Amino acid sequence: MVVGFISGAGVLIIFGQLDHIFGIEVHSGSNALGGVIELFRRIAETDPATLVIGVATTVMIYTFHHMRRLKNIATLVAFAVVTPMVLIFNWSTVALVRDQSPIPAGLPLPMLPDLGYAQPLLGAAFATALLACVQHAALVEKLRDRKEPRANINRDFVAHSISNAVGSVFQALPSSGSLSRTAVNISSGAQSRMANVYAGATIFLMMLLFSGVIEVIPLAALAGHLVVAALSLIDLRAIRMVWAVSAIARASMVATFAGALVLPLEYSIYGGVLLSLGLYIWSSSTRIEVIQLVQDERGRFSEQPCPAKLPDRTPVVLSVHGTLYFAAFRKLETLLPDPEGSIKPVVILRLRDTESLGSTGINVILRYDAALRDQGGKLILAGVGKKLRDELTRTGALMRIGPDAVFDAQPVIFQSTESATDYAAELSGSDADSA
Repeated sequence: MVVGFISGAGVLIIFGQLDHIFGIEVHSGSNALGGVIELFRRIAETDPATLVIGVATTVMIYTFHHMRRLKNIATLVAFAVVTPMVLIFNWSTVALVRDQSPIPAGLPLPMLPDLGYAQPLLGAAFATALLACVQHAALVEKLRDRKEPRANINRDFVAHSISNAVGSVFQALPSSGSLSRTAVNISSGAQSRMANVYAGATIFLMMLLFSGVIEVIPLAALAGHLVVAALSLIDLRAIRMVWAVSAIARASMVATFAGALVLPLEYSIYGGVLLSLGLYIWSSSTRIEVIQLVQDERGRFSEQPCPAKLPDRTPVVLSVHGTLYFAAFRKLETLLPDPEGSIKPVVILRLRDTESLGSTGINVILRYDAALRDQGGKLILAGVGKKLRDELTRTGALMRIGPDAVFDAQPVIFQSTESATDYAAELSGSDADSA
């Protein structure tokens, strides 16, 4: 999901800047792909001067980024070249920053937010907060291999909340970790998070001292800068890796990428989260395997395929591989050997590292225990942790299975299973004697 979302966001940023590069004003609403289609339908309306500025800026920044001496000042050099061109050649058709909005020469005065807007904006605020969290988590995943210490996501979310609460007093827009801003930082040679602090302080000083200079920067130049930055978000190596992992990973990546292009960004986030959750549940429920553990003469356990039929009066140790939760227990129930037709079968079910069975899992265990009892057999649980034992006790399952048939997990691997095996052997021996 993360790779698809980040790649989709990179393409969205590029699509969102094409109108500024071509000098064509498009109205696509929330669908960036629709805006691109409209742009190419009206390609004849392209402003040549704007296109020259946009393409020249893009090429210069991209080229300078691959030159060691100019890499960290590539954007500044490109802007210093193209901005005077507009003024020298008097290209009045080229849109400038001031055509969008004048640059204020200071900060807004503090003002308490109007709480009357809280209820109607609640839904949008929730979507914005979710988008901010997902975007930040995606950025952390994207930058994990960089040399910064591992980020504390919870602490970062608290910082987002505090910064937005303070910013609202100054009429600021909601903010979060930004894909485009991060791409700009990386492409400009940023080495740590402090780059944002220095950038903010520098921009603040420039607003106070050089707002008139900023206003004459061409929008096409800014668009070219963002296009180059967005290209760094599209990691072909990561895409190839996800593609090679599995069909599920490919489906998740493609679906999230496509959703980012055709849906509003917040809906693509919702869709990506639901898709990832659904794929996880489906894949986890199908990746359940029951194997038989057979102990040799030296006391070591080896794995063998689960038997289709349980032997008579002989303990069978079964171990479950996979994640046990409500959707997986239905599959588990079909994998357990059917006791029907066996004489006094005994099954030792190893549940080490299983912290909870839930109501669905407990019902499956109890049904299997009842099926074994119908044939004169017994179910024994081994490797039961404290949390699972407490759960079995609270639900009454422990008494139904029998406290003597539940063996707690021990620090030594297979010690609990060996104890359960000895207990099962005693049961089988006593049954044989009585027979």
